[in-house]
Formats: sequence, structure tokens, C-alpha cells
Amino acid sequence: RRNHNLLFSFLTILIGTTPAMQAAVNSRLGHYTKTPFLASAISFCLGSLFLLIALYLTGDHIGFDLSVFQNKPWWLWTAGITGAFSLTVNVLVFPKLGSIQTALLPIVGQIIMGLTIDQFGLFNAPVSQIKLIKVVGVLFVIAGMLLTVLFGSKNKRSQITTKSKYAWQFLAILSGLVFGMQIAINGQAGIAMGSPVKVTLLAFVVGSFLLIGISRLTGTPIRERLKDVKIGLKTDRWILLGGIFGACYVMLSAWLAPMLGTGQLIVLSLSGQLLFSTLIDQFGLFKAEKRPISVNKIIGLILMFIGVFLVHFA
Repeated sequence: RRNHNLLFSFLTILIGTTPAMQAAVNSRLGHYTKTPFLASAISFCLGSLFLLIALYLTGDHIGFDLSVFQNKPWWLWTAGITGAFSLTVNVLVFPKLGSIQTALLPIVGQIIMGLTIDQFGLFNAPVSQIKLIKVVGVLFVIAGMLLTVLFGSKNKRSQITTKSKYAWQFLAILSGLVFGMQIAINGQAGIAMGSPVKVTLLAFVVGSFLLIGISRLTGTPIRERLKDVKIGLKTDRWILLGGIFGACYVMLSAWLAPMLGTGQLIVLSLSGQLLFSTLIDQFGLFKAEKRPISVNKIIGLILMFIGVFLVHFA
């Protein structure tokens, strides 16, 4: 059993790298679509296709009874909207802030929203009063974030003003707040539907239609942009993998959570996400801008990891 736990722990760290890869890949896809909405729409559509195939291969039927949502809170239907918002924000902020900030700033928002949901029992979640150790954990996370964001970069070049940078950073934290709500909403919708994979598929499909609609309303020439993406595939053959990375993360997390526990899953996957985000910034992987690591950034990431560990194991 110990060997199985080690294997599951290593697998969790490995799948934790997928959100970092998804952000980098979707950012590059946005380079060809010229709009984050269409890039996110493509990612959602491919993720939906991947989940459909996964349901078919596991022998689960694709359909579900709409009656399961009768007499249920209206917010159960918002999972696709919140997911679309968070993914689109990632596409927007990645080229502005880099991989590490795109990964860690939403984490701050997620933790704040998670503690708020636990404290007040929002979205039908069980009430869990905030303890002193959790407050200490949050302070570690904030200290790590400030050290990484304000003092962690050796790259002196800046293409955006300080005020603009703060605005992008706030938007990244806001996406984390929204994603924190999505986690709680998905959990309740998964209970109603009896399948976390099905509710993820529903969220991906809703997000796909929403983002395609926004792309059309904003006047995006979808056919022309898709031709640009096709041309881009000749040199960047990996730009369509973002949706698959996202779907894999959600599906494998749902599978591993009962074996490891939610808290351990979050901490281990976070370590993989921060580690790979650091590599993306350091080496400019997926054609991202290189943002060399510094001692301050390493210390900040360690403080954040300790803070997340305290929050989820308090």
C-alpha cells in the first residue's frame, strides 16, 4: 500500500504540471487567434471532445437527466461560465506576467475563496470554522506571493506600466476567486449528477458555447482566425493541447482525490504546478518569454507552499 501511495503521490505531482502547460499553450494559441475568447473556446471544445471519448471508453453513458437539476440552486448551472472566465483570464495575463505569476496569483484567490466558503457554508458546503493555523498559512501564502511578485524577477525589461501590471495581477487573483467558487459548484453539481466527469463535460460544453458566442459578438472573424491557427500548427504543433491538459487535470484529480484526500491532492498538485511554472519562466518553454528565477522568487515559492500546506492540513 505504501508503494501505491508513493505512486499516486508522484502521479499527482505530475498532473499538477498540466495547468502550467495549459496556460502556456493557450497563451501561444492566443497569438494566432488574436483574441483570448476564441483561444479559450478552442481549448474548451477540444477538452469537451476529450471528455466525451473518456466517457465512451469507460463505458459510462453520455446523457443525463435534466430533472436532477430541478429544485436545485440556480448556481449549479454556472460552472461553465466560471470556468470560461478563469481560462480566458489565464490567456490574457500569461504574456503580461509570466508563468509563475499566472500560476500563483490565482492560488491566493482560491485560498481566500475556499476559506470564505468553509467559514460561511456557501454553495451548500459544510461549515468549517477558520482556525489560527489556517490564518498563519494564509499569511505565509501572502508573504510568499509578495516576495515572488515584487522582488522575485531578475528581468528588468517591462513592456507594461506599473499601474497596468497591478491591474493584471488583480485580475489574476480575481480569476482565482472565481475558480474557487467553481470548485465548490462543481462538487455540488457532481453530487446531483452522480459523476464528476459528467459535470466537467457539462461545464466544458457550456463554456464552449459561451466563448464562441462572445467571439461572434465581438466581431472576431472566426474562419480567418482558424486558418491562422492551422498555419500555426505547422511550426507549433502543440498549440491545441491546452484543452486536453485541462480535461486530464480535472478527470485525474477526481480519480485521485478519494485515494489521497483533497488536501494532499491540492498540495501535491500545487508543487507540480509551481515547479513546472518555474521551468517555463526559466527556459522559455512553449515559446514563452524567459523570466529568469532568482533567490527571492525561490524563497517566495517555498513560503507559498508551506502556507498552502498549513491551510489544507490544519
